[in-house]
Amino acid sequence: MNWLKEKRMWLVVLLFLAGFGLRFYYFAYPFGRSAGITVDEAVYGDQAIQIMNGVRPVFYPAQDYTGSFSAYLSALLFAVFGVSAFWLKAVPLIFSLGTIYLIYKLALKVYGRRVALFSLLITALGTPFWNNWAGRAGTGYVEATFLGLLILLLTLRIVENFDRLLEVFAYRLPLVTYHFLALGFLSGFGFWIQPTIVYFVLPSLIFLSLNLRRRLIWRPAAVFIIGLIIGAAPVLYSNILLRPEGTTSALLKKPWGVRGAAYKLVTEGFPVLLGGRTANSLVDFNTTVSFLVYILFVLALCFFVVNIFRPLSSRRPSFLLGLFFVAVVAVFLLSSPFNQLSIEPRYVFSLYAVVPVILGYFLSTVINISRLLATGVMAVYSINFFLGLSRAGPLTFVDNYSFKPLVSYLDGKNISFAITTPAVGHRLMFFSQGQIEAAVRGGGITQARFENLNTKVTRARDSDPRLVAYICLKDEPACSSFRQEAQGLLKNLFEEKVINGAFEVDSARL
Repeated sequence: MNWLKEKRMWLVVLLFLAGFGLRFYYFAYPFGRSAGITVDEAVYGDQAIQIMNGVRPVFYPAQDYTGSFSAYLSALLFAVFGVSAFWLKAVPLIFSLGTIYLIYKLALKVYGRRVALFSLLITALGTPFWNNWAGRAGTGYVEATFLGLLILLLTLRIVENFDRLLEVFAYRLPLVTYHFLALGFLSGFGFWIQPTIVYFVLPSLIFLSLNLRRRLIWRPAAVFIIGLIIGAAPVLYSNILLRPEGTTSALLKKPWGVRGAAYKLVTEGFPVLLGGRTANSLVDFNTTVSFLVYILFVLALCFFVVNIFRPLSSRRPSFLLGLFFVAVVAVFLLSSPFNQLSIEPRYVFSLYAVVPVILGYFLSTVINISRLLATGVMAVYSINFFLGLSRAGPLTFVDNYSFKPLVSYLDGKNISFAITTPAVGHRLMFFSQGQIEAAVRGGGITQARFENLNTKVTRARDSDPRLVAYICLKDEPACSSFRQEAQGLLKNLFEEKVINGAFEVDSARL
């Protein structure tokens, strides 16, 4: 028996290392081959650099509902190891690895070791979308999923031990207080990081209200609220003292329709989440294999629902997972303000907390029916995984050019300011480690990230045009207007230069 336990432990370690290796491959591959980070990631990096210089932001720039917690962590890593895209993206990668472990613990708690092993296998493999986002900085979805899994596990622990905790609470050591304080803190802190934490908090509170003795719940409820206020303190501080109602005005928008959201979720959301296709695509990697994956997930969902209802008990841990799945779908359908699922189904990224467990339970059930059938199911998922790996690799979110030659060129010219486009501006500031400040033109919300810089760069240009460069990606529509504006400042003093085959620069000859 000890040998069997030891063997299973080695299997857990092996699967975890496989998950780490795969995500690190997606994480590290772009470095040296491309810009390495997206525009949104660069904004987070710029903010981390500002934090190192004494600025104390609460939210991601121009987005009063995504907290800057990860930017503070990145700033800490920058201070220790130096500013680089590697350490910027290391923050979500670390949380992704923690998520792998917590999914295993959740499956172990709900269904036992065998389901946990299958869930860990599915989690380790991931999907192209999941693996690409494992190291995607500046969104908070990975971090919120990690905190959400902690909330689910803590909820199960409270229900499992509530009577014993109450006995202790009645005497000297208020353990129940600590549990509810932690639950409230995680909920509030998670809301600061990413509002999708509500997907986890809502089913947790419903599960607790159904299973705890109501006449004794008022004290823990009060403690939960205290923890919630402490955790959400940055949000409250910002909305009360800095930007009144900034978060609520950003979040509370008119929904674009339950029917439209449901259609997008089924036709574009789940196919990407299950690894059948990449984001921003309506074409499956392989029609037959993807269709089988979708059918198997529907069957897995049916098995999962039957398990909850046979017999139905609100105290069963699987009931909490069912509440969570329903909460994610319901909240998304009722409140989704952006018709952007066709771009990235990130708004339901939290479903990755439970999808591997549902599939793991399905595989465990099927293997009891037929080992051959279970092998066939696993073969389908494996083929789908390798199709995704070959057709939606690590370069999904990044561009195939480097900023280093551009930064080196501008540094050699002693240029400190740039007027540029969204594709260039924020990444230029990051890769120059804040030495070059950029005004972004024509970028909508991207242009509004650091509005104060627009004024600063414009004044520098008006004072001495030789300090400012106009930069665009080669063949961008903005290039022609930039060239005309630059030539109009100082006749015969500007040169046009193409750098690394990617950037067009108009700069003053010094």
